[in-house]
Amino acid sequence: MSKNKNTESNDKIVKVIDNFLSEEDHSKLLELFYHPSFPWFYSDKIISSEDNHFHFVHVLFDSNNLSVSRMFDEYAVKALMKRIDAKALIKVKANCTTRTENIIKTDFHIDYPENFESTTGIYYINSNNGYTFFEDGSKVESVANRFICFPVGLKHAGTNCTDEKTRRVININYF
Repeated sequence: MSKNKNTESNDKIVKVIDNFLSEEDHSKLLELFYHPSFPWFYSDKIISSEDNHFHFVHVLFDSNNLSVSRMFDEYAVKALMKRIDAKALIKVKANCTTRTENIIKTDFHIDYPENFESTTGIYYINSNNGYTFFEDGSKVESVANRFICFPVGLKHAGTNCTDEKTRRVININYF
């Protein structure tokens, strides 16, 4: 059974849904994104070229660049997309940040212009002490199989973790 809770943030709603996928579907996502041959790609910036941080990414779907990864056709990814029930996808990207001694926060950002009426979603692949946070100080912990969504114009930021080897999430922008 999914547990739903809403948190007010900057006069907009952040919806948090725990146990978003069935245990079977979540296990398949874990298997996919932790498989030794999963193709992660190095990115020398997380948000802006001014930050000194890096992470690994895999763009699963990007309507702007008309690109679709073969991993997008995996059963586990399709199960996630079906559960979101989006009318149209804009971008789906997996992010993998590595453990450091201290939590590193990224800069606040929005994924698309605020007048672009769409939704940002984040699916947490693994549990760790990293989190997503908002300008008003609220934060959502990284809990495996949790999904959050909020209006695209709501500024947010993320962190890495210090207690696991990596923090892995899937960012989804959709209508």
